[in-house]
Amino acid sequence: MQSRSEDILLRPRLRTRLRYQWRRWVDCFRGSARSADQILNDDLLGYPTNHTYQIHKGEIIARGKMAKRWRTISRLYPPAVRRFLDVGSCKGYFVLRLAQRPECERAVGIDLFPHFIDVSQRAAEALALANVRIHTASIEDVAKNPGAFGGPFDLVQVISTYHYIYWGSQRAANSTRDHDTIMNAFAKVCSRYLMFVNPLEIPDCPPEIQKLAHAAPGHDYTREGFLRAAQKHFDVSEAGSLNDAGKRPIMLLVRR
Repeated sequence: MQSRSEDILLRPRLRTRLRYQWRRWVDCFRGSARSADQILNDDLLGYPTNHTYQIHKGEIIARGKMAKRWRTISRLYPPAVRRFLDVGSCKGYFVLRLAQRPECERAVGIDLFPHFIDVSQRAAEALALANVRIHTASIEDVAKNPGAFGGPFDLVQVISTYHYIYWGSQRAANSTRDHDTIMNAFAKVCSRYLMFVNPLEIPDCPPEIQKLAHAAPGHDYTREGFLRAAQKHFDVSEAGSLNDAGKRPIMLLVRR
């Protein structure tokens, strides 16, 4: 049974971003040195707070939203995944979990935020996962040469990222704004399954996306627009929603 002290250590929901930053300031003031594992776990509890987990004694431990996401989505995975690509992999939780499966030959995460790349790579090293690769890249970069990234992939995943690929973001200004172009890229890297969990209506997107959409009347960022493009390459089935409000529909797309 887990001790109370370990439980407190591993519960990311108790670590708000303010507490996290405050502890780092105190350590800096005191001149105390933290171990590499402690620094890594601090970073794994930082932004964003809905993608937090810890590494403890060689195990990946998640609570709250992250654990719920994993339970909801992983049950829909095919029984054996040899090559996995997570588009917008953030701090790498899904990549690391798939890499721990014995049949997984290569688990790849791509993101455009350097901090996420760094944290994910350190987490993979801490877990001694030799089959993990983390790249600073976009889906368009991978589509140009899937083999260079370990593809094609029998399972590709995009969670809460598609709207940023379409519209861009504060961290990555490049935008595509065309469903066909984006889905063509996914089709080039995906040999079988695409797990898609993203808002498809503007009111369900983050405020920064709503602002961009408001400045672009006549855009095609709708559920219907996405499905028209996706169904040119994939058979699409729905499997519920990531949240009770239905703002993150879960779709499993199968390559034709």
